[in-house]
Amino acid sequence: MRSNWQDFFKNTFTIALGSGFAQLVTVLVSPILTRLFSPEDFGLLALYGAMVSVLTTVATLRYEQTIVLPDSDKKSMALVVLSLLITTGLSVCVFLLICIFEEKVVSTFRVTNIVDILYWVPLALFGNGVYQTCSYFSIRKKQFKQISGAQITQSLVAASGQVGMGLISIKGGLILGQLLGLFGACIILGRTLHRMICASSSKVTGKDLFGVAIEYRSYPTFSLIGALSNSLSAQLPIFFIVRYFADSVVGIYAFSYRIVTLPISILGQGVSQVFLQRISTLQHTHPERIYGEVCKMSAVLFVLMLPVAIAVWVWGESLFAMVFGELWREAGGVAGMLIIAVIFRFPVSALSGVLVLKETLKFGVAWQMVYLLTLLITLMCLQSFSFHAFLIVFVSHEVLQSLVYLWFILKGARKLGHVK
Repeated sequence: MRSNWQDFFKNTFTIALGSGFAQLVTVLVSPILTRLFSPEDFGLLALYGAMVSVLTTVATLRYEQTIVLPDSDKKSMALVVLSLLITTGLSVCVFLLICIFEEKVVSTFRVTNIVDILYWVPLALFGNGVYQTCSYFSIRKKQFKQISGAQITQSLVAASGQVGMGLISIKGGLILGQLLGLFGACIILGRTLHRMICASSSKVTGKDLFGVAIEYRSYPTFSLIGALSNSLSAQLPIFFIVRYFADSVVGIYAFSYRIVTLPISILGQGVSQVFLQRISTLQHTHPERIYGEVCKMSAVLFVLMLPVAIAVWVWGESLFAMVFGELWREAGGVAGMLIIAVIFRFPVSALSGVLVLKETLKFGVAWQMVYLLTLLITLMCLQSFSFHAFLIVFVSHEVLQSLVYLWFILKGARKLGHVK
C-alpha cells in the first residue's frame, strides 16, 4: 500500500516538474518577447490560440481520454488509431472550410493579417490531437518521464524559436515558435507509441475501430459538450475583443490576462488536486468537517492572493513598463483591472475539485451553464461600449460569477458533509 502511494506521489511530482518548468520558461522569456514583438503580434497570437483551443476540444471527439481505460492493449491501441484518424479527418475538414470561407472569416474578425494565421490552425489542430493521444497512451504505459520531458521540450523549443524568429523579424514568429514546440513534444511522445505499434503482434482492424467507437460513445456524446462549453467560455472574450476593438487592444488584453492568471496556472491546479484528495479522505472519515475545511481554505487563498492583487492594482503600469518595456505600460493598467477578477477566481478555481465528485457533479455542470449563458448575454450588451467600459463590466461579471461559483462549491460541500 505504501509503495502505491509512493509511486503516486513520485509520478505526480514528475509530471508537475515538467509543467512547472514549462511555466517558468514562459515567464522568463516574456520580457524578451515583448521587446521583439508588438501588441499587434500578440493580438494575432491570442486569436490563433483561441481558435486552436476551441477546435482542440473536438480534435479527437474526446476518445483520447478512453485510451487508459481498457484492460486489453488491443482495445487501447484501437482507441489510439481511432483518435489519430479522427484528428486527421477533422484537420483536413478545417483546412477545406478555411479555403472555402476564408473571406467570411476575415470579414468577421476584422484583424489585420489574419490570413497569415488561418492556415496554421489546421496544422496546430492536428498537432494537438496527436499530442493528446500520445500523452494518454504514455499515461497508460506509465511513461511519466516522457510526458515531463515532452513538456520541457515543448517550452524550450517554443521559446527558442520565438526569440530566434523575433531577432530576424520573421512574420508570425510567435505562432511558428509555438508550432515548433508542439511538434517537438509530439516527437518525444510519439517514439513510445511507435515502438509499441512495431512490437505489437496483432493489427487493428476496421471492426476493432467500430467496436471501441460504439463502446465508448458516451465520451463524444456527453463529455464533449461540457468540454466545449468550458473552452468557449474561456475564449469568448478574445473573440469579442477581436471583433470590436483594434488589433493592439487584443494583444494588450491577452498578454495582461496571461500574466495576471499565472497564479491560477501555476498554483491553482496543484492546490486543487491536493485539496481534492483531502476532501475525498474526509468524505470517508469525517464528512462533517468538509464544509469548514472549504470555508477555511477559501479564506486562506483569498488572503494569499491579496498582496499580489494590491501590488498589480497600484503599480501595474510601472511594473509592466519596467519588466516588459515601455510599449506595454498600458497593459499594466489593464492588468490592474483584471487582477480584481483574479483575486476572486483564484480561490474558487483551487476549490473546484469539490464539484467533480459523483455526489456534487451536477452543481459544477449547473454553474458552467450559468456562466456561459450570462457571459454571452453580457458580451452581447457590450458591443457599442468603449474598451475601458468593457473591462469594468467584464470584471464585474467575473467577480459576480466567482461568488456564484463559491456558492455552488459551498452547497456541494454541505451535501458531502451532510450538513442540514
